[in-house]
Amino acid sequence: PRSTLFPYTTLFRSLWFARYVLASLFILFLLPLSPFYRLHDGLTYLWFQSRFVSNPEEHRRKVAYVQDQVRAWNAGGRKKRMCSARQAWNTATVHSIDKSNLSQINLAGLNNVVEIDEGAKTVTLEPGLMMGQVTTILIARGWTIPVIPEIEVLTVGGVICGAGLESSSVRWGMPAAAALEFEVVTANGDVVHCSKDNHPDLFYSIGWSHGTLGFLTAVKFPLLPSKKYVRLEYHVAQRDRKSVV
Repeated sequence: PRSTLFPYTTLFRSLWFARYVLASLFILFLLPLSPFYRLHDGLTYLWFQSRFVSNPEEHRRKVAYVQDQVRAWNAGGRKKRMCSARQAWNTATVHSIDKSNLSQINLAGLNNVVEIDEGAKTVTLEPGLMMGQVTTILIARGWTIPVIPEIEVLTVGGVICGAGLESSSVRWGMPAAAALEFEVVTANGDVVHCSKDNHPDLFYSIGWSHGTLGFLTAVKFPLLPSKKYVRLEYHVAQRDRKSVV
């Protein structure tokens, strides 16, 4: 019957479109533009590295601005639910999120390195900083952090409050588990620094919280030495359990 064949016809048309139209678009337009994208990407990271300056005082001013917004929301009677002002097109989500009826808190300025303390072997990062930028800055100084997702546009806050993961998580766990301290602006506008010893209930709840416990404004990670080359050893594992373990 025609009604039964219709889904298959639609499927075949979709496959034809994907094979010929999208492939032609990729070959004729996107592929020739890719070198320019890589050039832009490289120049952007060079510019970012050249402008980096550790400035804890500037960070405190940014956090105070977030506090002012949250306190204004409280003073207004909490009439709308609160969320970040970051739009869906500027995130890794595939969903369209309508924030027009929400009280949006601007966190756009929190996208830099707060401090690199090579003596204590720690680095403090703002949540809007992208992982590619973290790598650019730290590798140039001979350091890295325990978990670095390979997708460069993921943000520090995203991999902490979301579900960040990488191969090094086998040893260090998820990014939130590798962190030493979180700085959070709570719903009443207070700044809380939480760690394993200070507000541990909040510290262990930040990972995968998706921003429901407060606005993450800084993360402190341990620094690990990073050399130019890594030596790997391959061990052949058979099917029996003992050799795999």
